[in-house]
Amino acid sequence: MVEIGHQVDLKCVAPAGMPPPRVYWLRGNQVLQSDTDVLVTSEGHLLIGQARPQDTGNYTCVAENIAAKRMAPVSQIIVYVNGGWSPWSPWTDCRCSGATLSAGKQSTRTCSNPPPSNGGKSCQGISVRKTKDCVPCPQVEPARWSSWSEWSECSTDCTKIRKRQCISGNGGKKACSGKDVQSAPCSAEQCRSMELTRVREG
Repeated sequence: MVEIGHQVDLKCVAPAGMPPPRVYWLRGNQVLQSDTDVLVTSEGHLLIGQARPQDTGNYTCVAENIAAKRMAPVSQIIVYVNGGWSPWSPWTDCRCSGATLSAGKQSTRTCSNPPPSNGGKSCQGISVRKTKDCVPCPQVEPARWSSWSEWSECSTDCTKIRKRQCISGNGGKKACSGKDVQSAPCSAEQCRSMELTRVREG
């Protein structure tokens, strides 16, 4: 792995041959052409002056003449980018969700200048700064399900049910995903017991 902007030097030693082999590089399956940032030297080495994200890829050195063609093992280049902080936002009022009053000021920044990529490090430090009189907002807890109740006795159609309750979070919203009642068939033994009970009662 190489950090963006750093130099990359890939060596390629071509085997001796007659006539002398032509040396070139592949990126993926495409022949690599020299440009202002990528250079294939007369010895066949590959130089990247300042690595860019688009230089990430698999590189293969190829030596070829009329008699043979040899390919070196693939060299992988991963150009990573370490994250950088955006500028601090303007100061805004500290206000909790649903509150009408505010106290203090706060400012934020994001790890987006640039964002980390290809295994680069995330930004170090705080993303929010506050004045001393900025009161922290209470942590919002979402609604949640209680534990399931015990299974009920078998009904006349040989099924049983169990229930659970939706417990409101501290935000006041009472919305749980899923059902509050679950049914299941009773076992064959339980069903036979139900039949015997009905016979005795009859």
